[in-house]
Amino acid sequence: MSRNPLPEAAFRRVMQRLQPEQIRSFPEDLVPQTIDPAWVASLPDPARRAAIEQLIWSRISASAEASELARAYLDEETYQALEAIDGASATGADQLEERTEVLLTRSAGSAGTRGGAKIDQDTLTSAREVARELSDTYGRLWRNRLYLEQVHVSHESVQARIDSARRHAANITARLERALGRFRLLEMDLAVTDMEGYLRDCEASLTKQQVIDEQITELKAKLNRESRLFRRLLRPGIARYQRKTIRDRIKKLNNDLRQTEIPVSEDRLCSWLDVLTESSLLADFGEWRNKAHQMRPLLYRLLNIYCQQQEGAARRVVRQPMSGRQAREAVDYYIASERFILAYFARKRQEITLWLSGAAREKLATLDSIRDEILRDYRHGGTQATASEAA
Repeated sequence: MSRNPLPEAAFRRVMQRLQPEQIRSFPEDLVPQTIDPAWVASLPDPARRAAIEQLIWSRISASAEASELARAYLDEETYQALEAIDGASATGADQLEERTEVLLTRSAGSAGTRGGAKIDQDTLTSAREVARELSDTYGRLWRNRLYLEQVHVSHESVQARIDSARRHAANITARLERALGRFRLLEMDLAVTDMEGYLRDCEASLTKQQVIDEQITELKAKLNRESRLFRRLLRPGIARYQRKTIRDRIKKLNNDLRQTEIPVSEDRLCSWLDVLTESSLLADFGEWRNKAHQMRPLLYRLLNIYCQQQEGAARRVVRQPMSGRQAREAVDYYIASERFILAYFARKRQEITLWLSGAAREKLATLDSIRDEILRDYRHGGTQATASEAA
């Protein structure tokens, strides 16, 4: 029965323990597809090095023969998928997990909290690069697994190789999911910290804008109210000067209003949504749900600010009954928010389908569930917010 090759690190450990004569009889199907030649060349014992080189050569020869046999029985796409899976490895998973643990240790007390220690940006950037590479590997592996799902051939050894490749692919994807899932949970913690800080700045900005807006409203009313008085009581030159002074003050306040605004960009919102959705596809769902409960309320509030800024008519929080115009504006904000959410998830479905091909069904179902939950909670939160502001 065909077995899956050992990971390279495990293979090296075994080779260090075995005697040269034992190495020569080591099962060829347990030899990894790729072995760093520099490691072999660095071995100090010539007999051990020669035995390993012979074992590797035997493995390469056997693989070449198996590949020729498989090519005779499989169509080109299935053959290429089989070759790709045979050569697939979880290289980088250990590295990502190590960097994730370093980040968790160094940022202890900061993830999801205020005022904690700063994250190590160099390590974070490096971890994200590794995660992107592993994510690409994960997607290719799933797509290739799809080609082998329904393949059955009459030749026993070819079928045994296909069955082995399926098991190998399942093991590698599980290993990649563990590493990527753990890192995505860390990304959720970092996103919560980022969103909390951004939201505090935005809400402070909105408070300043409300004060400035009220000043502008008062000055406009004063200009309209006293325009006749200026003309009646003051000489024309002085009246013009007084009106110009008020208009200049209004112009300056409008400029202050624009400078005070802290924009919530669509790219930033999408990056937070990416963290929320992508982590759900790979991380432990129970852990993901606990962290999602922290993220979603922050996301809703920032989404409201984004939509208000986009429409250019931010509603001011006032303790008075909501007018008909304000009520219509409130509905517009929530509709705009829902359109943003729906457009985002439509794009995300396309990305996941390209990433995982036909194997994306289960992931897409999870994505749809998250979309529906976000919309449901957002509508509920929006209704409550409108009622509280009308009180």
